[in-house]
Amino acid sequence: MNLKVFRLFFCLGVCVFSFLNAQERIVLEDQNFVYECDCRNWTDGLFVSIGLSSINSLKINDYLEGIGAPEMPNSPFWVGLGWSFRGEENLHNFDFMVSIGEANSRNDNFRTNYRESDIMFRYYRKIFENSQGSFISLGAQTSFTISSVNIRSRNSIIDLDETDFVPTSQNISQDAWMFGPSLSFNWISGEKRKLIARFLFSYDFSFYTSKWQVIDATMNSNSFEEIKDRIQLSIVIPIISR
Repeated sequence: MNLKVFRLFFCLGVCVFSFLNAQERIVLEDQNFVYECDCRNWTDGLFVSIGLSSINSLKINDYLEGIGAPEMPNSPFWVGLGWSFRGEENLHNFDFMVSIGEANSRNDNFRTNYRESDIMFRYYRKIFENSQGSFISLGAQTSFTISSVNIRSRNSIIDLDETDFVPTSQNISQDAWMFGPSLSFNWISGEKRKLIARFLFSYDFSFYTSKWQVIDATMNSNSFEEIKDRIQLSIVIPIISR
């Protein structure tokens, strides 16, 4: 399932890239509406993004508390790499990004490591612009998120002479489709109105989640779905544009 979703998002990104670079002029017309887009005025480029997430309290923490492990960290730091498409005068804009985040917590007996991999597609539109060209945009994003938690005992002793040694750790994972709004400030500078950075605030809620699953093992029927919401603060920095 994860591979199929990755292929879906990858194909979506390739299609958008091919469409905007192959078409020079698009006209959509019916009896009451005419929309014209000259794609020769669109710009695109590679960007990096750095951010911090705040995740709501999850039910998996009840299990961690029951075995004496620390709660799952709820503020993972993440980095992402993506491609952006910006319309004429930055009116309509699209982002496609892949990111990965990580956070750790520990106590005297256990260490809990949380990792989050994300494939995201975002649309945002300029709603206000100042005299220098910097603008505020409002948009929405959808993403497929793979979350994994590793719970490892800090008191285990590894004996290389013991052939039946079993590592005292557990790895569980969960998938989620997420959707939500975003608000950003886009810093434009110079005579060419070059984008320097974008400061982004977004909120995501899960409209589909899978049950927690044990990696390389079988989980009992007491597994459960996880409803996850998150707030993200990030900065987007273009590194290549054309």
